[in-house]
Amino acid sequence: HVTGHAHAPTTACCQCLPSLLAAIALYTDDFLRGFTLSDSSAFDEWQAFHTDLLRENLSESLHRAVHYYTRHHQLLPAIDYARRWIAFFPWSEPAHRELMRVYGLNHQRPAALQQYQECAQMLQKEFGVEPEQETQDLHEAILKEELTPYAFQGKASLILEREGEKKEGTAMTDWIGKQIGKYTLKALLGRGGMGAVYKA
Repeated sequence: HVTGHAHAPTTACCQCLPSLLAAIALYTDDFLRGFTLSDSSAFDEWQAFHTDLLRENLSESLHRAVHYYTRHHQLLPAIDYARRWIAFFPWSEPAHRELMRVYGLNHQRPAALQQYQECAQMLQKEFGVEPEQETQDLHEAILKEELTPYAFQGKASLILEREGEKKEGTAMTDWIGKQIGKYTLKALLGRGGMGAVYKA
């Protein structure tokens, strides 16, 4: 039901959100955790396959929920679902990154910076690596207080909400060439009910 709608695979709409949240609520632990059959490697492989599949679906669902609430400026539920994402997937850098983002958008700058430190420490301890460049760029934007609701999904595109454009009295194409934070809008990629998408 959720995957059949004509929107980006990383988000949800108001119609599929209830099903998405219901599915998340059903997941309380890994598939058949603690149950096994002695001397049955086939069962173990089957269980492991379905465990990984369900965990992948859970991660995608939590990502969609965070994305939906962030896009609709409902930051408290976005924070809640980002925390759940990390609780189930503490080694997921995207989950840490999304919690940093919503903390920053909710004017919780110290919490956002602390989340970056926790992410960096986890990556170093578990994998011996530094955060990805996208995470470092987000950290820098939070440090410089340059994070705005217009910045969305890294450098690929910027979204300007339609209501904000109305307040400015500016046509969508008039934004091309303007500077938003550290990005310059280069082209209008498309427009829809929620706003316009620009290449930066």
